Amino acid sequence: MHEAEWNLIHQLDDGQADLVNFKAVLDHNASFLQPAAFTASDAIDLPAYINACIISHLEAGGSVADVLAVGVVLLNSFVQVAYTGPALDFDLLNYLPKALSNQSLDALTKASLQLLREDGEDAYHLAPSVLNFALARIILVDNAHRLSNLPTAGWWKLRTLFIQQRLIDNPSGTLNDAISKTVEEVEASLLSNDYLVSHSNPRVFAELKARFFLEVGLIHHYYGRPSKALVEFTRAQEATQLKFEVTGALGKRTKFQTFDVTQLVVIAESKDLSVDGSSAAFEATPEAPVASAAGPENLALNDDTLLENVEYTDLKSKGGKLQTIDQCILLAMCLNVKNTNPADGLTTEQMKPFVSRVLENPNNWMVHTMGLLLRSRLEAHKSRTTERSVLQLQAIVDQMNIEADATPSERLNHIYTISIPSKWELEAELADRLMSIGVVRSAMEIYERLELWDNVVSCYQMLEKTKQAEELVRKQLENHPNSPKLYCLLGDITQDAQHYHHAWKISNERYSRAMRSLGATFFRTGEFPESVRCYGLALAINPLYENSWFVMGCAAMRCDDWDSAQKAFLQTVLINSDNGEAWTNLSSVYVKQSKKREAWRALREALRQHHDNSKIWDNYLFISLDLKEFAESVRAMHRIFEIRSNPARAAEFKDSSSLVDLGCLDILVNAVVHDIEAPDGTRASAQIKQIEQFLVLVTGKISGSARLYTSCAQFYTACDQFKLALDYLAKSYRVYLNAPGLSEDAALFREGADAAERLAEGYKEFGPLEEAPRLGDGSMGTAVPVCPDWKYQGRMALRTFIGRTKDSYEDTPEHDRLKELLSSFTASN
Repeated sequence: MHEAEWNLIHQLDDGQADLVNFKAVLDHNASFLQPAAFTASDAIDLPAYINACIISHLEAGGSVADVLAVGVVLLNSFVQVAYTGPALDFDLLNYLPKALSNQSLDALTKASLQLLREDGEDAYHLAPSVLNFALARIILVDNAHRLSNLPTAGWWKLRTLFIQQRLIDNPSGTLNDAISKTVEEVEASLLSNDYLVSHSNPRVFAELKARFFLEVGLIHHYYGRPSKALVEFTRAQEATQLKFEVTGALGKRTKFQTFDVTQLVVIAESKDLSVDGSSAAFEATPEAPVASAAGPENLALNDDTLLENVEYTDLKSKGGKLQTIDQCILLAMCLNVKNTNPADGLTTEQMKPFVSRVLENPNNWMVHTMGLLLRSRLEAHKSRTTERSVLQLQAIVDQMNIEADATPSERLNHIYTISIPSKWELEAELADRLMSIGVVRSAMEIYERLELWDNVVSCYQMLEKTKQAEELVRKQLENHPNSPKLYCLLGDITQDAQHYHHAWKISNERYSRAMRSLGATFFRTGEFPESVRCYGLALAINPLYENSWFVMGCAAMRCDDWDSAQKAFLQTVLINSDNGEAWTNLSSVYVKQSKKREAWRALREALRQHHDNSKIWDNYLFISLDLKEFAESVRAMHRIFEIRSNPARAAEFKDSSSLVDLGCLDILVNAVVHDIEAPDGTRASAQIKQIEQFLVLVTGKISGSARLYTSCAQFYTACDQFKLALDYLAKSYRVYLNAPGLSEDAALFREGADAAERLAEGYKEFGPLEEAPRLGDGSMGTAVPVCPDWKYQGRMALRTFIGRTKDSYEDTPEHDRLKELLSSFTASN
């Protein structure tokens, strides 16, 4: 019993084809689908029907395993017709009681779609055999408590929930929560299952774990959680002990290349975990490689310059033949490269070696198809490969329904461990690709056939045919007068908010897009409180819209609703922790709420994403100083200086005074002077070395800043480096002495007088002292006087400044004070 049940999850070869013989399973359980207790009614009640099926079956002595088997057949039959092909060899209506089979297919489809709707998000209305999936969901999810004694029931529930999520328009918060909870339950059950842990073939447990981790990773990938996805992909790799590395090898990429250059390559090697040394599991034979005649068509590039594949000259082996599960892991790792990197050429070059490694070793029809699809996506944006990209995608779409290419068993074998799109999503992607190369008419025909009216309207708007777009939507409304989606589309076209209100009304206030559109409209018109209200209503239905939370937070900030802003930005970063703008805005909200420590933490997160944004570093510096985080303050000042002194940004920061915030530097130096204690018990003096390095760097870049020199003098005085302190006091004094407007600007004169006084007092205080100079090796030399002729230097500095300013400022208090100070030097002589 255990082996048969796990085999439903873990099929390793075509020899298990009977496990996906859906018709045979349904024939065997025909009585299950014909409960005596179910009677006809005006309304189609599919949950009541399945409930009657289960009760009747169990009361008649049937097994719970049969219930699971029927649920799995219904789920996989839908996956076959919607994702893998080919068409089914049976009609489910033939197995249903007359109370249902006599209903029209449209009515049954409508009832199924209604059941699959979640958080105001509709399932794709043209999905084929959707009744199969609706019944599967009722069995595997709604009645999961009746299957709880079966070890694989939770896993099938997880798969069903994720297929439902992929079937509806947008991510659902309710489904996300249900999936997360189910993942925890399944993992705990899987890792502690006695049958698997003690199985005679370790490959069985290893591959089951790998499959589970891959499926969980793909769920995280779908919901935009790349860091969590990578963790699961890595766990899958560890489970199968796949070894791979991304490295470089010399090779040629073009036909006319006369020299080798370093090319990226993935070297991967599968680990044979079988007891007998074969790759079999469950006493099955290994999967047969995809034969070139029956496999998915791999189109040749046929370019006059590029080679079909990179020709490596110093690469002996890429690691040999890969197990199919390891190929799935490599494709998942490829997705992670895309998740964690910007969409640029470097990302494409990083992903290609993963795809190439999988395509070199065809094992499974569907996995190979996934590799071809990824290659098609990677080649879409380069002129020499665009043609093959489109033709390859077209070939994939065409071959999905060709039964001769591969058996249903092989196609379904790894379908849950790859992120292959549904058939209609593939066709929509083909239309997108055609649009990108200007084949608009063919693209629109595909969109219209799939009834993807959003895309059709976008095409018309791109062609500046707004009137035709409006006519199209109004025509569709004649056939579907109660479609909130169409009314929202009409609102998008006409910019009339009344259509959004009407969509909200006819959906019984459940169609969240209507409120999101209203929220965006109010934000554009500056009605921020109304925008917050509308976004709040929409997000209460479906909270997984990162951008909606962000805009709501911005609207709340505009109307000083700080609590709503805090909630909105917290939700934004909860969905996507890499949203630097949200972290920055959240810190601003915390500042308004006088939560400086929280604001500081938020800015730290923001800087992880915006390491080169000097404005965010500025804010981080201010709050760090306020919280007496001296180490972070120094780091922030150093980073700001690095960014703004970069030659590439010279036009942006022309004024050297913008390179350093001297006010913040003064605060930091003052903290060192007074050795202020930080909240964690450390003292500001612990940062002396870092501050000194920073001052050396800054003074080498900035010249002529009296304030900077004064701060340096204060710092070196606190460090008992009196000669350096006197040098910087003298530099500050000379800045004022040689200032062009000294004779006309009274304020400048007063500042200069203070500098002259500080210099004279410095000579008095430090000149007679002895100080050991630092030698090149860091040791200290013999102590010598700081300034042997300090009296002479002090007198000369004062006389020069007094003489230069005599005509303009004689008899002023500052001028008289300098004369008195000069007299004290003369008297002491």
